[in-house]
Amino acid sequence: MHTSTTKNMHTWIILTFVFLFASFSSATNPYKQAIENTQCKLVAYKVSINKSGCKSRDVWLNTCVGVCIGSSTPAKEAPYGMLSRCDACKTKEFEDVSVELSCKENTAEVTKLHTLRAATSCHCSLCN
Repeated sequence: MHTSTTKNMHTWIILTFVFLFASFSSATNPYKQAIENTQCKLVAYKVSINKSGCKSRDVWLNTCVGVCIGSSTPAKEAPYGMLSRCDACKTKEFEDVSVELSCKENTAEVTKLHTLRAATSCHCSLCN
């Protein structure tokens, strides 16, 4: 390699190292930064309700789907193992959704309510 090419490569490596070090220094929290960029959101999905003696019915409900961040970092104190953290996309708030089902009781046709829970907001939260 030419001296100028080698010098440019060394400069690039040093700048990359400085950037990475600055990004993960104790002044910043890379875990917090990663959490702010996660994708955990409401998604509608179809549920088929099947109750004995009733006609099946499809309804649309919201659920939480997405990717949250996990990490494993070296412990700063004895016993010097690794500290792991796991986050999962979970329901933050929900609502009850009542669905009317057409059912048979003896020879009569009756309407019964079946209640389900649907997510209204989502967030990344510690895994259980």
